[in-house]
Amino acid sequence: MDVRDLRYLAASVSAGNFGRAAKSLGLSASTVSRRIGRLEDELGSTLFERGHAGVRLTAAGRAVMLHVTRVLAELDAVTRTGRENGSGSAGDIRLGVALPPIGAPLSKLLADGRAKHPNVVLTVSEMSGRERPRHWRSVDWMQH
Repeated sequence: MDVRDLRYLAASVSAGNFGRAAKSLGLSASTVSRRIGRLEDELGSTLFERGHAGVRLTAAGRAVMLHVTRVLAELDAVTRTGRENGSGSAGDIRLGVALPPIGAPLSKLLADGRAKHPNVVLTVSEMSGRERPRHWRSVDWMQH
């Protein structure tokens, strides 16, 4: 089973026929129909009732679609999470500051950063000048 097949299945359900589904996917109707047929063979179930007016899910198709919808949503969440973490708009940042931290300017900077990046978790630790180098890791900040 290929994830594309699940996307073709969902598009076909949404469109109501393979032709419109294919158009929305940038494919030919025969490609979508063939892939849906292959999926049905693999599952051992007929997922669609086919007619001149289009396609309609069978009982088996409705049961499968419950899972397909969740799987596609989870795959989209994986993609979104990876991209957000890769771009720096989500994830974890640990900030080591010298004692004492710089009060108002630092507070404003942190508040602004939190407002702009609500999915970033920031942990601030106070440490001496000798402690900080032990906790640093080599990062080329110009690449991010």
